[in-house]
Amino acid sequence: MASWVALDVCGGDVRDNRLAQQRATEEAQDADNAVLYEQALRCQQRQQSTQAKTGYLQLLKGDFRLSLRLQYLCYKNLATMTFEAQLFEDALEYFASALALDATDVVVWYQMATTAVETGKLWLARRLLEEGLKVDAKYWPLVETLALVLHQVGDKNEYEHVAMYLREQDPECASVHIIDKMTTLSKRRPCCHK
Repeated sequence: MASWVALDVCGGDVRDNRLAQQRATEEAQDADNAVLYEQALRCQQRQQSTQAKTGYLQLLKGDFRLSLRLQYLCYKNLATMTFEAQLFEDALEYFASALALDATDVVVWYQMATTAVETGKLWLARRLLEEGLKVDAKYWPLVETLALVLHQVGDKNEYEHVAMYLREQDPECASVHIIDKMTTLSKRRPCCHK
């Protein structure tokens, strides 16, 4: 029995060494990935979009393991850059990839919804804003945009629900006042028939 114990200990040492070596390799790769990400981020901050995009895509398409956090940040930054370049369809894809990895950032929901508005996909913008509202109902740009989109798509009941919430939280909400004035004016105008 003693020889078996000795074999297990020896085998355990080899396994432990392999695991330690694998962890060290993964940690080194994570450090390299962080350096590449920082370089891409600096390029983005300097408005060097081509270099930044190349860096982010290199990280995403590499043959190495990339942490979910870095994947999320790469997709989020690519989405922001493509939105700024007015490549709205590409931006939607990058935002969707980011949200598939982490759906807890209300700002990303809002940014993707804003992108959907730019493409004319109000149905998508509405859905994204409603999902973002579940994450944080106090993020006012999102709530105000939801009210505007609901008004644009003609969903009066849902618009009134969101507008009432906005009025309760912020009685001076400019967006709601503007929509209310437009609605009042359109009701007062007589239809002109020849």
